[in-house]
Formats: sequence, structure tokens, C-alpha cells
Amino acid sequence: MASGGAQKGSWPVFRPRRDSCYRSNMSAPIVLWIRRLEGGSTTHIGTSAHLSERCQFFGCVVAPTLTTPGTEVSSKRRKKQDPGPWYAVLHRFKLSGAYVGTDSWCAGAASSSPGDSKARAEERLASWLAQLRFVSLQDIHIRAFSVEIDGHVFGLIRENATRNTAILRLLPLNLVFQSPWTGYPAGEESAA
Repeated sequence: MASGGAQKGSWPVFRPRRDSCYRSNMSAPIVLWIRRLEGGSTTHIGTSAHLSERCQFFGCVVAPTLTTPGTEVSSKRRKKQDPGPWYAVLHRFKLSGAYVGTDSWCAGAASSSPGDSKARAEERLASWLAQLRFVSLQDIHIRAFSVEIDGHVFGLIRENATRNTAILRLLPLNLVFQSPWTGYPAGEESAA
């Protein structure tokens, strides 16, 4: 008998492993495809040249709230909730999706002058994006990561929704990616 239990001269029988990509449940992918949506939460994503290699980036302006990640907050309560300070954030990744680093800048508390703080954060993000070389705004493919900035968690966090399914949540934007893994955040599929 040859290795794999097949007789010499015959083809081995293919039996997928229980933990292979042929599982019946739709678990979260290792590398998540995120589609770029103009005017949406994923407007500032794409690739650029960094030194001698290309890399991916994800930029955003966000005011994280002090809620625990993954908890649902009613819309009435969210309006009453004080947002944290406004941040300009630029995450960088290798083309393989591996996390490289994050640039962040706090524009100040949202409660003091919300419009002014947000505008300053948007200006900072725009200046960072202008400094990137050979930018191509396009879809990206990234792996789960997390970084803590001033006590707030920023990153792509893997969560179990049920026993057989998982979701990926982009914090603090609270964008949820789930099966069928189309690259669109939940609720934004129709915007494409």
C-alpha cells in the first residue's frame, strides 16, 4: 500500500479535513476583503508606495464613544451619549494584510466644539494621505489587528456571533463584516 491508504496505481481518495476551507459553517476569513465605498466609511482606503514596496492603508476620522465594544445601543441613547475626542487615524498594512502600524492624532474633545475638532481631524488625515506616494484608492485585504489609543480600541476584531458563525468588527467605527463575506459592511451592501 502507498501512503494515504490507496493501492499502488490508483488515485487516493480525497477526504477534506474537518478544519479545512470546506467546512459547512461560514467562519470568518483570515484575510478580510474590504470594499471601498465613495462617500462611505471606507472612502479613504487603498494602496500606496512606501520606500521600496507597496502597502495598504485605511484612514478615517472618528470620535469613539465610551461604550463597550459589541454592545448594542439604542438610537435615543446614542444621541445622548457624549462622544469621545475626534481622532484622525491612518492604519498601514503589508500587501499580505499583515498589520504594520498606525498614525493617530487627537483633535480635541467633541463636546467643546464638535465641528471644529472634526474639521481639524479631517485636515490632518488629508495631509497624511497627501504625503503618501503613488496612491491608488481601491479595495483592501487585511488581517485582524488591534491597537489601543488613549484607552480606546482601534482595529479589526474577531467576534463569535453564534456557535457556528463569526463576525469581524472594525472599531471604533463599529462596521460589522459577516457571512457571506462580500467585502461590504453589514447594512452598506445596497450603497454599492
